[in-house]
Amino acid sequence: MNDAMEPRGPDDEGYFVDGSFGMAARRLSIIDIDGGHQPIGNADGRVWIAYNGEVYNFPELRDNLISRGHSFRTRTDTETVLHILEDQGLDGLASLNGMFAFAVFDRDDRELVIARDRVGIKPLFYSYKNGRFVFGSDMKSMLLAGDVGDELDLEGIHHYLSLNYIPAPHTVFTDVRVLMPGHWLRLSAKDGLRTGCYWDVSYEAQRTLSDDERIEALRDLLNDSVKKRLLSDVPVGVLLSGGVDSSAVTAFMTRNHSERVKTFSVHFPQESYSEIRYARQVAKLLETEHHEVEVTAPDEPFIRQLTWDLGQPYADSSMVPLYQVCRLAREHVKVVLSGDGGDEVFAGYQTYAAYRIAALYRRLPGFLKDHVIRGIVERLPTSDRKISFEYKAKRFVRAASLPPEQAHYRFKLLFDEAEKERLYATGNGNGRARSDTYGVFEDVYRRSSDGGDTLNRLLYVDTKVYLPDDILVKVDRMSMANSLEARVPLLDHRIIEFAARMPTELKQRGRNGKVLLKRALSGYVPQNVLKRKKEGFNVPASQWLKGPLSAMVADYLSESHLADIGLFDAKSVREVLHQHETGREDRSREIWGLLMFSIWHRHLYRELRAKA
Repeated sequence: MNDAMEPRGPDDEGYFVDGSFGMAARRLSIIDIDGGHQPIGNADGRVWIAYNGEVYNFPELRDNLISRGHSFRTRTDTETVLHILEDQGLDGLASLNGMFAFAVFDRDDRELVIARDRVGIKPLFYSYKNGRFVFGSDMKSMLLAGDVGDELDLEGIHHYLSLNYIPAPHTVFTDVRVLMPGHWLRLSAKDGLRTGCYWDVSYEAQRTLSDDERIEALRDLLNDSVKKRLLSDVPVGVLLSGGVDSSAVTAFMTRNHSERVKTFSVHFPQESYSEIRYARQVAKLLETEHHEVEVTAPDEPFIRQLTWDLGQPYADSSMVPLYQVCRLAREHVKVVLSGDGGDEVFAGYQTYAAYRIAALYRRLPGFLKDHVIRGIVERLPTSDRKISFEYKAKRFVRAASLPPEQAHYRFKLLFDEAEKERLYATGNGNGRARSDTYGVFEDVYRRSSDGGDTLNRLLYVDTKVYLPDDILVKVDRMSMANSLEARVPLLDHRIIEFAARMPTELKQRGRNGKVLLKRALSGYVPQNVLKRKKEGFNVPASQWLKGPLSAMVADYLSESHLADIGLFDAKSVREVLHQHETGREDRSREIWGLLMFSIWHRHLYRELRAKA
């Protein structure tokens, strides 16, 4: 199990075994390089911890604990977390500022606690079957435990087909679940298994501050968040896309870093996909030591390696450039900051504006919108350009008549429920009823504390689902595959809570998002970066699938291989491929999802089953 996590921690490994309990840890040494061997025990050896992540306020927490009589053997945040939990129990989780997944075992009480950071930056899987509890940071480790079943979770796969990721707590396996962000789990001989939530975010608007006061407060928070994430005994750089968020992180990093900042960017030969001109402008303005890598179509060994690094099916194609820029960065630094999370926190996605436009669209006469406009839009020719007009227009007219929450889901939807049913092969349990994937989002909407505001409900669901299950999965797996630690300053819980309490007009005005954030960044980030429209971190997957990857598609989505998987109907898959190849529809995202699943099934799934 520990060997399977080697890229996540190539610098050190350790084990603790006590009777029926054992845990192991791999370490990517960032702080107290020589003294931070894990697992770490407390002073009398009663309580032990295995830990992944960073707690950025640990120096202050450590000093406070020392003033109250605690003694430390290391300078690590790992040992600080152990003492916090000794001192305060699970209430101590609220004092931690950072990203983490950890396990703490009390050998006297025979009690285990595992916990995950507030927004799910670090992964944590578990399985509880036949009285045996298994946990880990990597799906490969879970299956190599031996007693964890490898039966496919058809519900999780059903959702994957609509989203290209599996929403928690589901995984691809029936016996494995994800510990939700902001949650803990306790297992003891006395009380059995219990779980609890220690953090959530409220969107009740706070209107006591003036706009100028909010701008100043936000600048202070951004500066402090970035400054805290520079704490390291190894070199730190930043991933710079040229967008608002990564440019903001870079700007505040240059103000707090004593050395010349190292920045890392990707670019594509296809001009419509490349944002490199903006990244270069920011790098030049801030006088960074700038590095770039050009991204072209990946080959089969590369994609097979990605499926191994991911551990379970996942198909956000922007993982390809992210992996490559992380590989570039690892040649120079061991830690990077990134701008991920800013869109979910400050309302940056265009889909947040789409619901307002949809409200106007729904006022049009039915014949005009349902026949004339939609008829014209559906006949628009497909384009291989980045997020083309026709792609956005078709998605809009197909969802605009729905209520905002359902439309928000439909804007991102890949295979809908009817299409999925056509995709399934008969037999192998595929005839059973499954829940509508929208229900995953509907459950989260019900929990939102939104004050009745639609935008906040959309932000809440993306913070709870899309962010941890897609964006942060990509960031964690692609960075850790390169033994690189990625830190995300915009997901400091203080920033999330501050933004949540802002009136919605300071997040979005008309079609413009990040209203207050951009005002706060004036003078820090070039104006043309602040004023440019949101483009997203997309790749020319449509072109790749028709060209360099076409042979791979033909192989992995062939009738013989689909029959071997036993889940999908070859004729229905061929129809999807035909729609894309003939230009009737851009189905690149759906094909990419099927391709990644097929590669995962042929290689990683079979290999792990054989080893287990």
